[in-house]
Amino acid sequence: MNRLEYPAQIQWALLPTRIERLSRYSAKLPGVDVWIKRDDLTGFCLSGNKVRKLEFSFARALAEGAEGVVTCGGVNSNHCRATAFLAARLGLDVHLFLRTPDGRPPKQLTANTLLDAIAGAKIHWITPEQYQDRDRLMNQFIEGRAREGTTFALFPEGASNGLGAVGFVKAVEELQGQLVNKNLEIDVVVHALGSGGTTAGLAVGRELLRARWTNLAFAVCDDVAYFEKKVRAIATELEPLGFDPVEIRGLTILDAYKGAAYGATTPEELRFYRRIAQQEGILLDPCYSGKAFFGLHQEIMKGRFPTGSRVLFWHTGGGFANFAYLDEWAEVL
Repeated sequence: MNRLEYPAQIQWALLPTRIERLSRYSAKLPGVDVWIKRDDLTGFCLSGNKVRKLEFSFARALAEGAEGVVTCGGVNSNHCRATAFLAARLGLDVHLFLRTPDGRPPKQLTANTLLDAIAGAKIHWITPEQYQDRDRLMNQFIEGRAREGTTFALFPEGASNGLGAVGFVKAVEELQGQLVNKNLEIDVVVHALGSGGTTAGLAVGRELLRARWTNLAFAVCDDVAYFEKKVRAIATELEPLGFDPVEIRGLTILDAYKGAAYGATTPEELRFYRRIAQQEGILLDPCYSGKAFFGLHQEIMKGRFPTGSRVLFWHTGGGFANFAYLDEWAEVL
């Protein structure tokens, strides 16, 4: 197994996250063995895939003397919640630009947004139209604070840039070591695709570390063409950080299971998430990990994977988001 050199990072995630076989679920499948990588166990307030990216993002911010951070996301962004809590742990101010349908705060803070407020984040509510212009808005805020003598670092949506993607290049190395220790081979690594950084890191890591598996990403928004361009752009950003340029191969992106809109769910999906919770004790979320696992299940039943395939689902966390779907859950429970 190859070894890579990585930029500076702070270490807060509980790593390595365990890999487990979903035995009861797999027993009911047509010849496919499903395993899971538990990035929902990277911590409590820091649970999920985002903390792997933030370890590198915060390391640079601290090295550059930042006194605070600014980032953005949807109203119940897992990334923003993880950013808020890690910033609090490091003694940094944090401002979040959160998107709602009308640019107004929700009537009641729930799920990740409630946790943002508890962690002391200052929230700027913006419309979907303003969100399209989010980089300018955040840079405008940073410039204003700079004139007052305070330095802020900007983290992009999902911490999904080259620096953030390093977290998942390194995660490939982590997984390879675990598979060697278990004398286990995986054919496909499956994960949710939202802002692109996780997918880019896994794709580049696969090439640089010569991993044997292929990657299958389930988009939770946008379409295949958008994400192919996005992933390539992030991969290119890894080159100035000291990583060799690679041709991304072995990556398939599917957009057939994103649903009617970002964050939207259906009773069928929720019943499936409940089934997995009762069958394996695994909590999925209706926005990211749930859509990806639901898509994986549908593709297994359609015969995408040959008999004897071993698939690893990379759980990217997001369990807190369930508390933003109380009405939807009430309809199926």
